Parts: sequence; structure tokens; C-alpha cells
Amino acid sequence: FCHNIEIKKKYEELLGSKVFCTGSFLSNNCPIIKSKKKYDILYISTFRKVDKDNLIRNGKITLNDYLDAEKNLVKNIYEFSKKYKKKLSILCTIKVDLKSHEKEFFYKILGKNKNWEFIDRKPGDYKSGYKILDQANVVTGIDSTLLYESFGRGNKTIFFDIRPSNKNLDATRHFAWPKKFPKSGPFWISSNKFNKIENILKKNINLNNNKWKKIKKKYADSLMQYDKNNKTFYRVVKNCLKV
Repeated sequence: FCHNIEIKKKYEELLGSKVFCTGSFLSNNCPIIKSKKKYDILYISTFRKVDKDNLIRNGKITLNDYLDAEKNLVKNIYEFSKKYKKKLSILCTIKVDLKSHEKEFFYKILGKNKNWEFIDRKPGDYKSGYKILDQANVVTGIDSTLLYESFGRGNKTIFFDIRPSNKNLDATRHFAWPKKFPKSGPFWISSNKFNKIENILKKNINLNNNKWKKIKKKYADSLMQYDKNNKTFYRVVKNCLKV
């Protein structure tokens, strides 16, 4: 059981077995909430604490390079939110040991201003994150699984594929991997420049829901499915048990 049809192909090559696209087990187990939107722009943090050695991970790219890219992105989204009188909400990690470091990271970038906020997930309650996603007018981020889950749930979701890159990373770590899309599309870009970020945010925030549903339907097979209550999983398991 896997997230999308592109991952399905990979597993089939490796295993030679039947593979079913079901999306995320956890997301599927949390009903989609259709209520009034509470958050203007929700940013899903991918903060990770860097050890003192700042080890090189890919070629000459370090973890600090990854964080620097995220800093620039968050600054640009925040500038957009101020310009268009929106409030930026940052969804924190569920990992208790990282929270204080994460909050310090964002305070250094944005300061302690009133037009942005932290949104905490309840420890031990995996459903809380999905409930928050469903209350956002637009969900943004880099490459978190939660971002793909947001898309699968039908929320307006924008992917900023702005990590530092080299030949190896270009092939193995990019938006929609292993599917290879162009560098930019209706709801994703690979640029960290303000004008590009401004354009894609404006476009999607102002997009009506019917048009977004069409976009979601077009790309869901390649990104993330949503199988309410994991019906496919239960059906397959029941059939296996009958044998």
C-alpha cells in the first residue's frame, strides 16, 4: 500500500507484487473537515536541529544550507502576508524535544510580531495536524509528507521546491519524486525569489474551489490519494483472509 501511482511503479519493480495506491493511512483515518477557514496562510515547518559539526550530507551541501533555504522562503512568505494583510501561521513539529529549538529558529527570522503565530499540535494526537490543515485557506511548505497529505485531502497546497541542489539531489530529491514535473506548475515552484512566491500565492489564494478541485483531481494520482477510512486496505485484507 503506497501514497501514489509513481511510488507504486517503484515498488512493483522491486517486489513483483501487487501494490495498491491508498494514500496515507493516518490521513485516511481522519475525516476531512469542511468548515470556515481559520488560518490565512499555514506554513508546515521542516525544521531540524543541526549538530555543531554541521556535517556535509550531499557533495558540499550541509544541513545549514538546507536551513538557510528555509529561512529565505519563510521571510518571503511573511513579507507577502504583511503586504496583503494576511496572517502567517507556522505549524510546529510534533516532536517535543525539537519544539524549543524550532521556535527559537523562527523567532530569529521573523521576530516577535503580532501578524504571525505558532500553531502547536497536541502531543500524542496524530489527528490534530490534519484538523489544522483543513482549517487553512492555503497550506505552504517545502517537502513535508504532511504537505502531500494536505494536497490529498483537497486543501489548496503550494510546494516550494527550493532546497539546495546538485546533480545527485536533482535526480533523487525533488517535488513529486519519482515523478519528474517541470520546475514550476499551477501549485509548485522551484524559485525562492519574492516576485515568484508572490505570484503563486496570489494565484492560488484567489482561485475558486471548483477550479482547485479540478487541479487536485488531475495531479492526485502522482502525489497523494485520499481513501476515506482506508476502505481499500480493509477490502484487500478481507479478501486475503477468505483465501
